[in-house]
Amino acid sequence: MVLDLTVIATVGGEGTRLYPLTLDKPKCLVNLVGRAIVARTFESLAMQGCREFIIASKGAEITQRLKEYFKDGAGFSSRLKLDPPAVFRYQNNYLDKGSADSLRHNLERYDIRRDTLVIAGDSVFESSLEEMLRYHQEKGGVATIGLKRIEGDLSPYGVAKVNENMRIEKFVEKPKPGQAPSNLVNTAIYLFSPEIREILQKMGERARDIGGDLLPYLAENGYPVYGFEIKGYWTDIGTPENYLNTTQAILHESVKLFPLGESVAPGLWIHHTTWEAIKRKVEKGRIILKPPVKIGADCRIGEGVVIESSFIGDCVDIGDNTHILGSVVLDFTNVGRNVRLNSTIVGEYAHIGDGSIIDKNLPVEFASGSPDMVPVIGNNVSVFERSVLGPKKRVCQLRDSMKVLITGRFKELGYDSRNLYFMEI
Repeated sequence: MVLDLTVIATVGGEGTRLYPLTLDKPKCLVNLVGRAIVARTFESLAMQGCREFIIASKGAEITQRLKEYFKDGAGFSSRLKLDPPAVFRYQNNYLDKGSADSLRHNLERYDIRRDTLVIAGDSVFESSLEEMLRYHQEKGGVATIGLKRIEGDLSPYGVAKVNENMRIEKFVEKPKPGQAPSNLVNTAIYLFSPEIREILQKMGERARDIGGDLLPYLAENGYPVYGFEIKGYWTDIGTPENYLNTTQAILHESVKLFPLGESVAPGLWIHHTTWEAIKRKVEKGRIILKPPVKIGADCRIGEGVVIESSFIGDCVDIGDNTHILGSVVLDFTNVGRNVRLNSTIVGEYAHIGDGSIIDKNLPVEFASGSPDMVPVIGNNVSVFERSVLGPKKRVCQLRDSMKVLITGRFKELGYDSRNLYFMEI
C-alpha cells in the first residue's frame, strides 16, 4: 500500500559528538550496518508505503554528498523492489534559519498540500506509520508528535505534558530531576496536516525551529497538537555509544524493520564473496564466528580469528589471531595480527597495527566528563603496533586536530607523528 504522505528529512549540524567519524562525512551518511544512517530510516519508511522524500539540507558539501548517494531514487527503488518507485527531491540553495523555516520553504517550493512527515536525518526508529497516520487523521489535529516513553534520566530531552486524550499541553525542555511532567519525550518525529503551511506563512520570521518556535506557537494559540507513543525502537544516533548500541540492536534483530539480507547460518550474514574465501576455515574451526555477525564483500580473514557480535564492512583485511567483540570495523580497514577490539568503532581506511588492544572495558579511572566510554578510531587513521587504547579514547589524523579542538567539546590527550588522541570533556 502506498501512503498519501510526503517525508521531509531535516539534515543539518556537523555531528561533532561523533567525531572523528564525522570529520570528513555528514553524520547522516555514516555507515550503519551496511547502509547510511539516513538510508536505513528511508528504507523502513519506503517499505511501509512512503514514496516521496525531500532531503532538507543546506550547504554544498552535505547536499551534494546526499545527492550523490540517493540521486533521483532509482537505485534505492530498484534495490527495494518498490512499485511505484520512490522519488527523491532536495532543498535548493536556500539557507534556512532552522527546521521550521526549512519545512515552510519546501512545502511552498514543491506545493505540498497533504500530510507531511518530518523526521531528523540522524534518528533511527521503528513504528507503524500507517497506525500513526490513522491516529493523526482521527484526532484531526494540526500536528501529531511521536513520543517515546523513557525510563531514567530525562534531563537531555524535551518532555511532554499531555492530558487524558494525549493532547499536548506543553513541553518542558531538559527538566531537572523531579520536574518532568511525564516520561514521554519528544522524538522529533512530526506528522503535520496540510493546514500547517498556512500557519507557517502566518508566523513569518518567527518560524525558525520546530521544537523551539512552531510547537510553542501552536500550543499558545490553541491549535490541537497530539502525542503518539512510539512503541518500537527509537534513538538519536548522535554519540558513539548510541551508534554502537544501535548497531547491536540491528544485529540482534531487535529492530525488525531493518532486514540484514540472506544468512549463511542463523545469525551470520556474510557476503558471498567473503564467504567463499573463508568458508573452509570456518568449517574447520580455524575462524570462529559467534552470532550475530555481519561481514561485507571481499574481506580477507586470517587463521585463529574470532569475531563475535560485530559488523565488518567491505574490503576489510583481518590478520591472524585477532579477536573482535561487540565492535564495528568500517570499509577498507586493515586490522593487524594479534589485535583485540572490544566495544570499539574503527572508521574507514584505518590501519590497526599488530598486537594492539582497543578495549572499552580496560580498567581506567576518570574523575568526570562525558559518560560515553566507546573508543573511536577515525577514518584514515593508522594506529602504531602494540598500541593500547582504553575507554573514551578517540583518535584522528594530526591534520584534523584544530578542527577537533576548536569545538571546545574535546580535551587533547596527546599526539604523535601521525595522530591526535583526545576525549570528550
